This record gives sequence, C-alpha cells and structure tokens, in this order.
Amino acid sequence: MEKEKADKIITEYLKKIYGFSLLKTENIDHAEELSAKIVYEVYNSLLKSDKIFNINSYIYRIAQNVASRYLNEELKNKKIVSDLSNDEVPIIETNIEEELDQDDNYTRLRNEIHYLSRIQREVIVLHYFDKLKLNEIAEKLNIPNRTVRWHLSEARNQLKNGFVSDTSAITPFNRVEKSDNKLFTQMGFLGSLGLSRRDMTFYFSDTLSQHIAISSYHKAKSTVEIAREFSVPEVFVADKIDHLLENGFMEEVQGNKYLTNIYISEENKEKEELIKKILQKYAENISELFIPLVTSFLLPSVRDCFGGHSSKESRNLDGRGIYIPENDINFFLWSLISFVTYKKFIFSDKENDIKKFISAQKNGERYLAVAKTGNKERVNDQFTYDNYDLTLNNIFYPLKIWSFFSKRHDEKKNATDWFYYKFENLYQYMKGEIPKTASNIVIYKGLYDRDLLVTSSVPPFKRNMMDFVNIVITTMSENDFLDLFPQIPEKIKKIGKKLDEEMYKINKKYFPTHKHDLCRIMNKNILSGGQFRTHLLDILIKKNILKPLKKRQLMTVNTIMFADELPLVSRE
Repeated sequence: MEKEKADKIITEYLKKIYGFSLLKTENIDHAEELSAKIVYEVYNSLLKSDKIFNINSYIYRIAQNVASRYLNEELKNKKIVSDLSNDEVPIIETNIEEELDQDDNYTRLRNEIHYLSRIQREVIVLHYFDKLKLNEIAEKLNIPNRTVRWHLSEARNQLKNGFVSDTSAITPFNRVEKSDNKLFTQMGFLGSLGLSRRDMTFYFSDTLSQHIAISSYHKAKSTVEIAREFSVPEVFVADKIDHLLENGFMEEVQGNKYLTNIYISEENKEKEELIKKILQKYAENISELFIPLVTSFLLPSVRDCFGGHSSKESRNLDGRGIYIPENDINFFLWSLISFVTYKKFIFSDKENDIKKFISAQKNGERYLAVAKTGNKERVNDQFTYDNYDLTLNNIFYPLKIWSFFSKRHDEKKNATDWFYYKFENLYQYMKGEIPKTASNIVIYKGLYDRDLLVTSSVPPFKRNMMDFVNIVITTMSENDFLDLFPQIPEKIKKIGKKLDEEMYKINKKYFPTHKHDLCRIMNKNILSGGQFRTHLLDILIKKNILKPLKKRQLMTVNTIMFADELPLVSRE
C-alpha cells in the first residue's frame, strides 16, 4: 500500500484505537502505551499489504492480537480479585494466561467493571489493579476516606451480583439490541430552533441516545441500570447522558438517577383503536353541525361553477378573489374544510399553556421536544399517524403557503420535497415572467412534476392544449378569508372540550405521572388537529359531501396559497 494512503487510514483510526486501548486497560498510561503499539503494528502491516477488503475487521484483528500480547506481558504478575464476598478482599497471584485458557471468568470480570459508575470504576482499578490503599485513593480523588470505602463496597456488591447472574461474556463492543426494538419513529418540537437550527434529530441521530431516553421515560434510572439493560459499557451511557443533560433532554433526580425530559408518545394498538373509535364518533357529530355552515357560504358559487368551463368570471368565486383550479368545487371544498377546521376549531390557548414546559438549550433553541416510539418494522402500519399542518412564508415574494399533509388522502405529497419547493417559481409563472424556453426547462419540469402546473385540453374541440395552475389561491389575507365564515356555534365548542377531556383520559395512562400535566395540555384542541381532520374527511367522503380526488389533485389538495394576485386563466 502507498505510504500516503496508509497515513490517511492511520489518521482516521487514531481515536478509535485509543478508545479501544482505554477499554482494554482501564488506565490512561497503559492505554497510551498500548495504542502506540497497535498503531505501530497496523501501520507496518498496511505498508506491506496490497488489497484489504474490510479495513475495520483488518485493524480490529491486529488490535486484538496486540492487546492480548500486551495484557499477557504487562499484567502477567499482577493480582486480581479472587473472592468478592469478603470485606477485605485477599489478593492472590494468578497466571492470566492460564486463567484465560481455563475459562472466561477473567474476561467476564473485566466486562463487569464496565458497568460500574465512573467513581466506582476508578476506585476498583486504583485499589485492585494499581494496588493503592484507601487513604491514597482518597487523596488522589480528593474525596473522604469513608466515601472511598463506601464506593468500594458498593462496587464489589455490583460486581458479585453481575458475575453470578450473567453466565455469558459480554464484550464492551456489543451493539445495542433490544428484543422490542423500540426507537423514535417521529421526532419534532414545539417552540423555536433559534439560530442554530438544531432540532431533535441532531441530538438523537444515534441508536444509543434514543434507547437511553426511552428507557428512562417512565422511571428514573442510573447509568449502571441503563448500561446493563442494553449491554453496553457504563462509560458510553454516562457520556450520552451528560450530552443529553447539557442540552435539556434529561434531568438528574434523587439517587444519582436520570429522567427523560421529552414528551414521548408510545405506540400501542389498544390505545390507537380507542382513539380511532372516539374520533370517528365525534367526526360524525361535527359533520352534521359544521358542514351546513360551509355549504351555506358556498351555495351561490356552487350553482355558478358546477358544470361550467374555465372563465374569468367563475374562477374568481363571486369576485371574492379566490382562484379554484378548473372551477372544481369539490377540490376547493377539500382544502377549505381542512383549513377552516384547523384555524377555527381552536377553543383553548394551548400554545400559551405549553410555554411553561419549554426550556432554553445552550445553543439558542427554545422548544419542547416531542417524539413517537415504535418498532422500526411497524413505522408504516395502520397505527402510525402522519398528519400535520405546515405554513411557509416566502421572504422574497408576497406569498404564504398553508398545507395539510394526510397520509390517507394525499399519499403523493411528501413534506420534504413538496413544502420546501420554490413556490416563487409558480408565482413568477403566474405573473408571466417565465417564458417557455430551453433555459427554463428545469423550472417547468419542477412545476409539472409536482402537479402545480397541469396541461389540459380546451373545449369544445379539445385540440388546443393549455396549462393551468393546480392549487387554490386567494388574494385575501388569512384573517379576511376566515371572516367569510360564520362564527363557530357554542355547541361545537362544548363538543370540542368534551373530546379533549375524553382524549386526555385515554392517553394519560400511557404516560408517566410526571408528564400528566403536559399530557392534558397536549390533548387540547383535538378538533383542530390533523388526526381528527383525517376522520372528518373520511366521513364526508362516506356521506358523498366530498368526492374522490382526481389523480392530478392528490399532491396539491389541502393547500392554499395566499398571494397578491390570481393566476391567468391559461398560458398556451
């Protein structure tokens, strides 16, 4: 292998090799010496090798061999723990080579040390491996002698219990594997990301951090308890917890234990079935009370627009400044009902109530972290909901986009691709500023691919083809648009508050006691939420108030653009 390539590989693996050495020796001085030996062997071996198919395995094998020789040479005449049950543990001479040949007790004992807390691990290593007396350890660690004695006793008890109960050797490099495989299936936040723009996914990108948060959600646990639960060294857990503590995702409680500071909704079939039934029942009631209010507003326009073709007069919806693609009132109703229920069914000041649960992180974020858990294999099953509203304000053009994403009804719409698409291109098209030339082909492809722009034939002969904008657009502000609708009756408000209470009663038993106050607040304004709206749309389809959508409407449905002008009827 060329020297430059070998140098690059060694540089990439220096930290990993040192970490490996530290775990093997439990001593900084020994770790530095061992890592130097491993680097020397790896480097020489790389220079002599032509092809290496798996560099990780290759370096790991060399590291294991070097570490084994080092331990045999350096620790051959050292003394190890023999009887963990005595108050004053006798030290006996042991040939490590023979011990390893006989059984795996020594390996198991070293691995058990990884599960001790930091201070306990230090005391054990200093006392039994470095052979320091208790008063010397107290002086070195700057803690009282009696504290050293207590930590030593606790560490011995934990080692004894773990050694007796665990009959299999667990290496410190085992991956976290849980039988229930619970991880975060969704992560979000309520509040502000600040200048850092770091949301929850930034802090929980690794599996271990997620497992720690989920494990310590219902019951506070120590680092040792978590380490044993997931079969990883305590030092790994402690490092992750320090990071989560520093950023407000965990808090330390009495007894050197830690509790997760995230609002986590856990997947549960029984709970989701109950919620589904109650939302269907309330959707039925609301459809009977609310829909007449909507249709009474629309009736004049419905009579004018049904069966007609595109014209300047009808597209403006009685001069109110509302553009409806193809004058399809059904398509308009989908977006209208979703938007009005989202905005007008807010009967409690949920946003203000949540503020007291929002804390500031060190990087400028101020938000409440929220997540859903489940088995990775079941992320897409029927009990996992993916309904949410997003609003985008364009800083370059007078545009505001609202969109509701419902997995059940607009499966073609993807938030990542759709919502961060440059809507200014559509606005420029509306103003006639993008000619159909070769230089603009990428812009037009983006509009066509997302069905924001659709090509259709022109009646009566259907020979000419024209493009039309395929999204509801209004020149009205959000408030003016909503003011067109009647006030929500008190009866609906009472129904909404009753639903909130029922949802809280269902959900609270699946949350830890210390999260019940937050659970009550999170279960406010359920009528305006996406989960309820999904069932409401189902009921309206069943009652034939809403018709099934056309294929080209699946991506742009449940979306309204607020702009300063309406699009032209067509651009051939």
